[in-house]
Amino acid sequence: MRPTTSRALLALLLLSTAACGSHLKTGDKAAAVGDWKAAFASYRQALADEPNDPALKQKYAEARQKALDASAAAAQGCRVQGNWECVLHEADFTLSIEPGDVQVAAARKDAAHKVALLRVGQAEDLVARGDLPSAARLLGEARALSGDLDVDEVARAAERRWVQASLPEIERARAGRRFPDAVALATTAAAYDPSKRGLLDAVTREAEAYDPSKRGLL
Repeated sequence: MRPTTSRALLALLLLSTAACGSHLKTGDKAAAVGDWKAAFASYRQALADEPNDPALKQKYAEARQKALDASAAAAQGCRVQGNWECVLHEADFTLSIEPGDVQVAAARKDAAHKVALLRVGQAEDLVARGDLPSAARLLGEARALSGDLDVDEVARAAERRWVQASLPEIERARAGRRFPDAVALATTAAAYDPSKRGLLDAVTREAEAYDPSKRGLL
């Protein structure tokens, strides 16, 4: 083996050992204060560097189980409080460790459904306040969370209201030569309502024809 190759391998070994030691210390600190999720994450990283260390394996297994127990307890408390965002978060954490947990998967589906409905309600409020980009983002989140029929129904109704609210905004953007804004709004409007495709095409043509740099305006 060439000397340069040996030195490179030694350097990699030292870096790996140092990384493992750092993750181990971080995990020990988290475990000492009962932050089992953080301890689990750190021990998992350390174990990736030192997979045959029996003491580390034991620490990892303990942190893993205690992190799962803590997540289950937190989810139960959040469920009692009706905090479905929290329930969803805890379910995602558990499923990231135990993806085959059918009970938790069912709880996540129920929480996601409730959070999706919440997102639609929040989007409706934003439409009423004129914050259309944020409303569209929340509607997208709602649909990503749940494809249930009742979610689809309320989301479609909110999207129709979004489109109606967007039309005067699109015209104001066109009149003010704010074509990026106009195109963005028209793109979303056409996605929600295919009958607005003609409007999108018209706005896009205007945007392409209007180039302030060629008119000495920039």
